[in-house]
Amino acid sequence: MKAINTIFIILLSTYFSFSQNADDVLRYSLTENYSNARVTGIGGSFGALGGSSGGILINPASLAIFRTDELSFTLSSHNESIESTYLDNTNTSDRDNFSIQNLSYVKNLNIDSDWNRLNMSITWNRNRDLNRQFYIQGYNEENSMINDYFLQEAQNTPDSLLNYFDGTASAYWTDLIDLIDAEENEYFSNLSQPGQIQSLRVNESGHMNELGFTCSGAYKDFVFVGMSLNFLNIDYENRTDSDRC
Repeated sequence: MKAINTIFIILLSTYFSFSQNADDVLRYSLTENYSNARVTGIGGSFGALGGSSGGILINPASLAIFRTDELSFTLSSHNESIESTYLDNTNTSDRDNFSIQNLSYVKNLNIDSDWNRLNMSITWNRNRDLNRQFYIQGYNEENSMINDYFLQEAQNTPDSLLNYFDGTASAYWTDLIDLIDAEENEYFSNLSQPGQIQSLRVNESGHMNELGFTCSGAYKDFVFVGMSLNFLNIDYENRTDSDRC
C-alpha cells in the first residue's frame, strides 16, 4: 500500500510540474521594492533600520523598535506607457492605476522587565502589480502563421493528435488548413498567399499581495527578536486577442 501511495504522489507531482511555463516562473519570482513611502523612498533597504511598518515584512525583528501603537496606509499610483513597433507600424498603450500599496497596524505592549517591549502587527503589502496592456499591428506581405507555422506543425500528424495548445488543431478545425491525403497525413493551406493585417492585443491583470502576522520583542533595548507568519496571494489573468493569419 505504501508503494502505491508513493507512486501516486510522484505521478501527481509530475502532473503539477507542467502547470507553469518559463513566463510564469519569471513573472512570479520578481517583486518590486514598493511598500510605504519611507521604505520605497530608499529602494526597500529598511530591514536593519526598523521603526517603519514597511520594513516589518522584510525583517520581523524591526517591529520591536516601535514604542507606540500605529495605524498607517500608503497609496500608490502607476503610470505606464508601452510603445510597440511591428513591421514599421508603431502603437502606444497608456495605463493609469491608483491603489492601496501598504496597510498595517502595530500594537505596542510595554512590559516591566528586562524584556521591556512586546509588539504585534498585521501588515498587508502589494509586492507586485501585474496589470499591463499593449497592442501590436502591422501589414505582413511576406509570410503568415498559417503557412509558416500551423501547416508545418501539422504535417505527418493525424488530425486527432494535432496540438491544441499551439493552435494547430484549432487551425485545422476552422479550415485554415486541411488534409490532402488522410493516409499520409499531408496537409495544405487554404491561404493562397501572404498579404494580410496581423494584430495582437494583450490585456494582463492581477497582483501579488502579502499578508503578514508578526510578533517581536526587545531585551533591554539591545537584543531584538521577531517571528512572522506570511501568506502570499497571487491573482493573474491574461486575455489575448490576435489576428496573425
